[in-house]
Amino acid sequence: MRRIWCDTQTADYAREALKFPGLRALVRVDRQTRASSGARTVQTRYFATSLDPASVSAVGLLRLIRGHWCVENNLHHEKDRWWDEDRHVCRRPG
Repeated sequence: MRRIWCDTQTADYAREALKFPGLRALVRVDRQTRASSGARTVQTRYFATSLDPASVSAVGLLRLIRGHWCVENNLHHEKDRWWDEDRHVCRRPG
């Protein structure tokens, strides 16, 4: 189950006070999952968007967010599988 909140008033403040140009809405998504053991987990993610809240529905926002993570997860798999990225360690000189 997913729940979504869209906040435009705080986005107005963040755009002006924090110099975040183009910011139209701040979004919070809570995702609740239940394991086969019955244990329940809740994850909260926050997003900032330049989309006009009047032109996109909550379902549309959720679809865009899920699409973003689908790309991220698939890209990570590709980088790890083919480029062995997880074993690369970058260190700054002492």
